Parts: sequence; C-alpha cells; structure tokens
Amino acid sequence: MKSLQTYRRLLVYVKPYGFRLGMGMLAGWLFAAINGATVVLVKEVLGKVFAFNRDLSASEVIGYALMMPAVFLVRGIFAYINGYLMNWVGLKVVMDLRNGLFAHLQELSLNFHNQSRIGDLISRIVSDCDVVRRSVSTSLSDLLREPMNFIFLIGALFWLDWKFSLGFLVLFPTCIVPVAIFGRKVKRATRRTQHNFSELISILHENFTAVRIVKAFCMEKHEIRKFSDNTRDLIRCGSCEPPKCSRR
Repeated sequence: MKSLQTYRRLLVYVKPYGFRLGMGMLAGWLFAAINGATVVLVKEVLGKVFAFNRDLSASEVIGYALMMPAVFLVRGIFAYINGYLMNWVGLKVVMDLRNGLFAHLQELSLNFHNQSRIGDLISRIVSDCDVVRRSVSTSLSDLLREPMNFIFLIGALFWLDWKFSLGFLVLFPTCIVPVAIFGRKVKRATRRTQHNFSELISILHENFTAVRIVKAFCMEKHEIRKFSDNTRDLIRCGSCEPPKCSRR
C-alpha cells in the first residue's frame, strides 16, 4: 500500500509530461503485443520449415528467412521508443524535484541549516532524487508494460496449448510469495544504502572543508579509517539487518 501511495505522489510530477508518458506506455504495450505474437509466429514458422514431406519454394524460404528478423526489428524499435520516452520523463521529473527541493531549502530558517549536515542535504538533492528518476524510468515503466506483456504471453500460450497454460496459471501464485519477500528485503536494503551514502557525502564534505584542521592535528589516519569504515558499511548494510551494521 505504501508503494502505491508513493507512486500516486509521483503522478503529480509526471502529469505535466503525460503525452510522452502515454506514448511510452503505448510503445510498451505494442512491444508486449509483439512479444505474444512472436511466440505463436515462431511455432508456426518452425512447424512449416521443418515439416516432413514438404518442399519449400525459393520465395517461401526467403519469406521465412526475413520474417523473424523483421518481427524482432519492429519489436526492438518499440522497446527503444518505450525506454527512451520513459527515461525522458524520468529525467524531467527529477529535474523538477531537484529544483523544487532546492527552492524549498532556500526558504528554510537559518536554524534548520545550522542543525543539518550539509552532506545529508546534498545527498537528498543528488542521490535521493536520482532514485526517484530510476523509479519513474524503470519501475513505473515495468509496472505499466509488464502486466500487458504477461497477458499477451499467456494468451499466446493458451492459443498454443491451453492445458499446459492452465497448469502454469495454477502454479503461478506460488512464485509471487518469494518475489514479494525478496522485494521487501531489497527495499529495506536500499533505504539503508541511501542512509550510508548520505553519511559518505557528509564525511567527504567535512574532510575537504576542514582539511587544514586535519593536517594541523595530524588526523589523516583517523579520517582514512572513518572513510574506510563508511565505505565498508555501504556494502555491508545492503545485505544485513540494521542491528548488524557497525554504524547502527
């Protein structure tokens, strides 16, 4: 439910680019339709090419030889259009988010800026907004395209062998449970990674702006150790629970 609420909030930023989003969705659905048709086409072509006691004319051989590359070319074109338009929308959304976030930070009080770490603020504008871009470009694209892809492929399978397809649909729900569990783990790991990334930027900012103090007190080894611990946690926290992380 929280994921759906997040996507609803994103729609506010996506709305100004609705036309390109719609064209990207259409290209994704056409890609899905060709995917389903390709399954049937491959079966029909192979059945005719390798049929016993049947001689193919030269025109038929050329036609079958060109048919599959042509289908995959059209499929690739729609996949490219879908990817290009969804990435374009994602870049525009992250541009609006960064501009809005920066403008909002400018209006906050001096007390807020005194209590905030500059690295955290930079991470919110640079890294977190880029996560939103990937959500729009990849996750939203898959959310809109893959259900149609699934429907067309299932339709093609029913067309070829309805008994096998029915058995697949009966077993399919068992695949959802591990995917859902893995998805929640990935979401938690991503959140922890974002937190550690903001810590990394804060360490870099503090070190570079206070490099004279570091040199004056011979703190180079301490800073190197602190930075190394953070980069190690940046990897470790992507695969462990919060209590196991050294920075928790």
